[in-house]
Amino acid sequence: MGTKKKPKDTSLEMRTTESDLGLKLCEDCLSCNREILAQILKENLLCESSVPSEEWKLLAKNIEDSSQASIKQLEYYEKLTKATVVQNEQTLMKYSDVVRGGVNLLSSDVKMMKELIQATSTKMDVINEREKRKNNIILYNMFKKENIKESVNKLLKEISGTDLGTEVVEISRLGRKSDEEKSRPVLVQFSNYTVKNLILNNCTKLKKSLNFNKVIINHDLSREDKISNSKILEERKKEIGEKDDVSRWQTEGRARRFLCYCFQEAKFTKVKNSSCNNSNNLSVIMTNVDSITNKFFDLKIFLQSLDVAPDLIALSEVNPKNFNQCRVLSEFCLDDYSIISSGFAEQHRRGLMLFCKRSLLLTEINLNSSFKEYIIVKLCVSNRVLNILFVYRSPNSNVGNNDLLLKLINDVLALPGETLLFGDFNFPDINWDTSSFEGNDERVENRFLDLLKDKFLIQHINHLTRFRDGQTSNILDLVTVITQFWNSR
Repeated sequence: MGTKKKPKDTSLEMRTTESDLGLKLCEDCLSCNREILAQILKENLLCESSVPSEEWKLLAKNIEDSSQASIKQLEYYEKLTKATVVQNEQTLMKYSDVVRGGVNLLSSDVKMMKELIQATSTKMDVINEREKRKNNIILYNMFKKENIKESVNKLLKEISGTDLGTEVVEISRLGRKSDEEKSRPVLVQFSNYTVKNLILNNCTKLKKSLNFNKVIINHDLSREDKISNSKILEERKKEIGEKDDVSRWQTEGRARRFLCYCFQEAKFTKVKNSSCNNSNNLSVIMTNVDSITNKFFDLKIFLQSLDVAPDLIALSEVNPKNFNQCRVLSEFCLDDYSIISSGFAEQHRRGLMLFCKRSLLLTEINLNSSFKEYIIVKLCVSNRVLNILFVYRSPNSNVGNNDLLLKLINDVLALPGETLLFGDFNFPDINWDTSSFEGNDERVENRFLDLLKDKFLIQHINHLTRFRDGQTSNILDLVTVITQFWNSR
């Protein structure tokens, strides 16, 4: 029996190739469809090759565009960075200049403050030295061989007329001992200022003394005061030496800004205010001090030179022009005087001070005037009432302030009693010889003159009161009273 031949299993022989697109075909199918498959494969290859090319171009373009944008952005940031750096450098330079200027200013202020402190310290040393010496006197030509304390006590008793032993704190010789015949000066320290003034006011008695007629009495001056006085004396000698021979002249005493001096052969005479002890007389000293701080010591020295202390002391412009420190009124006290002030130690005010003897029956009057620089007091003298108006008018006073001044004067004249009007009015262009002013009738000068005439007031100052280098001398300080009240002395 013949064996039956099995059919060929073609599925086992099916195969795939990469070129057949992954189709599982038999040999027969492959051979029959090879061209179709080749065409499909070709188209597939073309399709595959074309798609990536477009994408790569697009990608390349995007990359290039991104690169260009990045480059532009980087360039922008670079410019911005450079501009910021330049701006920061300029700001830093400005800041450095400001800081440098601030440091320089601070350094200048510190230096100025240091100089101010040094000047203040020096001034305080001078003031302390003056305070230390204010109760002292120096005696020259005292006997050398006798007991010095006994001799001084005899001299003081001869001058004062009483024993001052309890008022003397110290008596001592100055300088080193020497074998020379010339005696050393003697320092005498008193317990108070009053005793010292008593001795100085009566020292002329020594001229008639048998034992002490050659003794010279002087203040115990500090080194600064000696230098200052020497300069003033030399300047005065030079000034008078141009007109007269001063080679044989001698000088005694000391110079002060508040005092006037004249030379005489063999002595230096101090010209003082005439005054008297008559209770019916009122003595007044008035001056523009242009800052009391620098003139107070000179004022005290001037008062010591007077035979009789004045009843009133009127000072104008007591505040400094450059107001840089606070002062208190108690710094400027005078013995036996009370103080009335206006605008003292106030900004933008020149200020007035009126020293009044405590023995006077005197009261302050306030009229509530808007004119600021004035003091009014009512004084009872021998059953008479005297209203005293002390005024300072600035040279820069405006029309409104001038009107207030004239109104104030009228208000004071309306008060019961007599009126004494004085002060620094700053009317340099008024001719007081003729009591006239060349100007418009509305000017304050003419209105002031009309007021004086209408109220029968007489202005009594007829000599120049203000002298400054490079400026014309003028009559700026005025004294105005009703005629019968004025005593020309």
